[in-house]
Amino acid sequence: MDTLGIQMIARERAEQIEKHGWTADFDAALSALELPRAAIYSITLDKFNPLPESWDTFSEKIEKKSYLERLIIAGALIAAEIDREINSKPKIDELIKNYEHELPKLLKKIKEDEKSI
Repeated sequence: MDTLGIQMIARERAEQIEKHGWTADFDAALSALELPRAAIYSITLDKFNPLPESWDTFSEKIEKKSYLERLIIAGALIAAEIDREINSKPKIDELIKNYEHELPKLLKKIKEDEKSI
């Protein structure tokens, strides 16, 4: 089910990456909730919840766009945040596999620390 909306958001996200350099690495360096806040601002233009100063150029440009264009941009920003969230979380299976040999020592250390409290 590929709708026109999905296609427009995908095109916008591709433009964010290719034209503006908002790659996964760029997104990873942003602070928590910057992308969702930018998405919300894109839709609402809420002056009471402004974006950080580093987003001033974005704010100026987004305010000149139509509501439909802002929705598409917001969708692309949400897609970027989804990717950022997925890529920032270590895979639990990998962690267990890589550190399972350490668990007995870690549990012993926790018990020792609890006794000393």
